[in-house]
Amino acid sequence: MNDLLFDGFGFHMRCCAHVLNLVVGDGLKDLYPSVSSVRNAVRFVRSSPHMAGKFKECVEFAGIECKKLVCLDVSTRDYFDDDESPPSNFDWENVRAFVKFLKYFYEATIVFSVSTEASLHTVFPHLATIFIELRKSAINLNGYFATVAKDMLQKYNRYWGNIGNMNELIYFGVILDPRFKLRYVGWCFEDMYENESDVKEKLLETINNNLSKMYDCYKQANDNHNTSRDLASSVVEVASHVQTAVETTTQLARENAFQNHLKVIDSVTVETELQGYLKAKNIEFVEKI
Repeated sequence: MNDLLFDGFGFHMRCCAHVLNLVVGDGLKDLYPSVSSVRNAVRFVRSSPHMAGKFKECVEFAGIECKKLVCLDVSTRDYFDDDESPPSNFDWENVRAFVKFLKYFYEATIVFSVSTEASLHTVFPHLATIFIELRKSAINLNGYFATVAKDMLQKYNRYWGNIGNMNELIYFGVILDPRFKLRYVGWCFEDMYENESDVKEKLLETINNNLSKMYDCYKQANDNHNTSRDLASSVVEVASHVQTAVETTTQLARENAFQNHLKVIDSVTVETELQGYLKAKNIEFVEKI
């Protein structure tokens, strides 16, 4: 073992929010004309107080109850150049569908970006949902952006599609959440790999094996620490029992040896703390106040 526990397993973790941004970026490339035309319309509305007032009049005329105003995410420039035009019905349909789809990415990014509390256990549930929705959209030939979803799914798979590419701490985080455990990972895999049972079983086996190895590594390090800490105090105790040990009969020594033998045998069949945790019932969800 080197200076890093478990030989640095899981030491390198990609920023999940950044990877999600890359996935969305691939989708925006295909929908750029539609997104750009809507941005131009927003720029036009925000170009002057007069235009903003006209927009409010249109909102009231249409009976829209929402009081929010349009916002812009890029710097202002000229509106509707010679090669540009207001958004068409096709553009609005594309953007409307894409915005609904981006809701999954927005919610995940908000969770991943927290800095005042642990978030590792929240990563896999969001990634599983995004993967399932991407795959559904990619095979929906009647959808507005099946091609877009395929490109986004390809980018997703580049970072998280293979267990060799994904940092397994993402799985461990949710497994060590007593509300989810390994059962939740298996349940998600049922939807993620519904027609690939062999892939699901292999992934679960790999995750479980590596989790057990990591547990053993930490347990060994903890046991070694406790052993060295108790060694000094035990020297005095052993010295005080030297005379008693000399007087121990041969039969008693045999009995003690047999007791130690039983402990060794029993330790083989006794579950580890990790195995007991995984087999125990999940705790119920408590809604945050």
